[in-house]
Amino acid sequence: MGSAWSARVVAAVLTMSGCGTGPEVKDTSGNPEVRKTADAEAQLGKTVRVIGEAQNAKLSALVEGDDWRVYLIEVRAWPSPIEGKRVEVTGILGKNAAMTASGTPAAAGTTEPIYVLRDAVYILLDD
Repeated sequence: MGSAWSARVVAAVLTMSGCGTGPEVKDTSGNPEVRKTADAEAQLGKTVRVIGEAQNAKLSALVEGDDWRVYLIEVRAWPSPIEGKRVEVTGILGKNAAMTASGTPAAAGTTEPIYVLRDAVYILLDD
């Protein structure tokens, strides 16, 4: 077994949308990785992996890659120890129309469609 697989099994994958029931251990390596916007359209509705920097926006938590962003629309914000770190997030990829965050000023939203991940879980890649 390769070290990448071992690292995935050893790493705790935290469920982002649950009630905080604790860490789960999952091997997500079989899901395709989406690296850029051009790859995303073909993967809509599928479970994918996205690697990038954990960032917080007014709308929700997001993962910022080299040339695109994907919002974790079910997650309000990354915990402070995770924000700014490199993460691998697995979830169901979707695309939403322009939207605003509920309970926030109109400026907390988008004017264009955005990519979103639902049922997201993550692995912290660096400390």
